[in-house]
Amino acid sequence: MHLLLMNSGLHFATLALLCFLLSTMGGQANTELPDVLRGSYKGSFAYKTISERMPVILTKVIDLFHREKINIGNQYGDAAKEKLKQINGSLSELKSTMQRNKPLQPLAGAAADVPLWNRLLEEQWVDGEPPVWFDAPWLFVECYMYRRVREILENSGELRDYDYFGQQKRDTLEASIAAIELLGEHLLETVADPAALSGQQVKRAFSDFIGMSLWANKNDLSISAGAHVSQEASPLVQLVELNHRVLVNDSEQVFAQLRRLRDKRDVRIDIVMDNAGFELFSDLCLADLLTSLGIAQRMSLHIKAHPWYVSDTTPADVRHTLQHMQSADGKPALRRLAERWQGYLDAGTWVFEMDTFWTSPLPFSRMASEAPELYAHLQAANLIIFKGDLNYRKLLGDRNWPHSTGFCASLEGFHPAPLVALRTMKADLVSGLAPEREALTAGDPNWMVSGEWALIQLCECSDTARGGDEL
Repeated sequence: MHLLLMNSGLHFATLALLCFLLSTMGGQANTELPDVLRGSYKGSFAYKTISERMPVILTKVIDLFHREKINIGNQYGDAAKEKLKQINGSLSELKSTMQRNKPLQPLAGAAADVPLWNRLLEEQWVDGEPPVWFDAPWLFVECYMYRRVREILENSGELRDYDYFGQQKRDTLEASIAAIELLGEHLLETVADPAALSGQQVKRAFSDFIGMSLWANKNDLSISAGAHVSQEASPLVQLVELNHRVLVNDSEQVFAQLRRLRDKRDVRIDIVMDNAGFELFSDLCLADLLTSLGIAQRMSLHIKAHPWYVSDTTPADVRHTLQHMQSADGKPALRRLAERWQGYLDAGTWVFEMDTFWTSPLPFSRMASEAPELYAHLQAANLIIFKGDLNYRKLLGDRNWPHSTGFCASLEGFHPAPLVALRTMKADLVSGLAPEREALTAGDPNWMVSGEWALIQLCECSDTARGGDEL
């Protein structure tokens, strides 16, 4: 087994033992693991999501197609316009089956992931009965809804590439432009002369930009059911107050990891990204800092291949963001950053990557068996940063872990490389949370789902020697 070399022999030996024990947990029987979250538990956030938020999201997609009928006809042609009635009929039927708790139906079509989805759907049958919306795992049915919407558009032909969440994401970006400009100016000032920065200044810069990447995750359209959200206040001014709400803060340990990586060559850091808009911009600022400081020679930025969870980043969102920055009148910092980031992309220093696994309902503990090429690719990273609530849920298998369960243990053997989760809390699950830290939320009954509390959690375990020396 391979592990990362730590600073001290004691830490090294302790981590080695811990990772060995964790690596054997994957063989536990499922009956020994906590149950996954389900909508059958009334009063849970899963129940509220399936009964309230998900129908609203579908209704807004239906309304969009009614409202944009003429524009769609002008852009995609009369054949696409004529298919809108059929599309909305299918979407309405999907919404009805959800609200009536009917069985989930197999996917149809020629997309490469259809066989996987249908196999996973068969896994959900219990005692000869098909899965229904409120009894099947929440993670599965929520992903299933978004995949079914995609299926309806895929099978329409002309509108297969239409982003039914695109305008909401573009509106959110535009509404956040003042905050984006401020953060961009701060980044350019910070990295103007990286060699001149003291160790303390480097640490402060890292604290600022990992904090911005963390708290930008509050802007999530799937949580607001597509209602408008934006970052309008100065993000840097807010950081001091917001950081008091980080219940687990492993940023010191993450910084120590990065400091060690600065002395290595050919370092690759991955970010598994979440939302478009202000969060995408904040994540790219963090990527720029890591690149400019010479910590990472390569950045692999993992995004979704198609519309997902309303605001998740797709290739079109990346293109739109860079174009919007390039055309921002009176905002020279944004133009400079757009040119700079395009240069990173052209040189191959930054690469945006997609994989169907990211839009599957699978927990990450199954990646090695279900997507071995992606798992091997992540093993080549020195550090992986997982953004947002959905990625966190998949890290934890969407299980109802006792809150004090160790974060590494709750990953169920998912250790491709050292990883850090940056998450504002918008689902009722968590691990690695000490009781005294949880006590800070005593006055907030919605602390697990409001997005007002956050986590920076590091797992140093790695089943590859890519990030350090071999044991």
